[in-house]
Amino acid sequence: MCFDANLPGLERCKPHCESAEGTLCIHRFKHKVRVEYCNTKRFQSWSGFGKGWSDLSIFIHFLGCIFEGLAEGSVASDCIFMILTKDHNFIDDVRKEWREKRAESYLPLVFSGNFISCGGLVVFVQQIDCLSYGSKRADNLNCAFEKVNDFFIQNQRV
Repeated sequence: MCFDANLPGLERCKPHCESAEGTLCIHRFKHKVRVEYCNTKRFQSWSGFGKGWSDLSIFIHFLGCIFEGLAEGSVASDCIFMILTKDHNFIDDVRKEWREKRAESYLPLVFSGNFISCGGLVVFVQQIDCLSYGSKRADNLNCAFEKVNDFFIQNQRV
């Protein structure tokens, strides 16, 4: 799972946090997940203007992490891959830049409603779009937990 730059990080796990309802750590996801953060300093632009990586760059980075993990055997082939973002145009922005850079000649992507695929590997894009009702950080994370847990319930493998 990839947290786009516009989402906050999860709390660090503490002893017995999996049973602590108010703790906003990885245990609030109902399935085993691994999180890649795209809001760290390495994703800031080299130009120094504070503009981070484009959506296409984030997608390609995440895709690279997936392929690297599959090659090393540290990622199971039956995993579900997902990018969480508050950006309601994430897929459209990736598609637009991909076309502008003529990347289709070396990066064969297929775009669909809520996912982008590459060579049979599917990356779902889940927008975190719940209404705010408390602190911004807690709202974003609670919405992320809700969206991802609902996605897993709806897409359980039999």
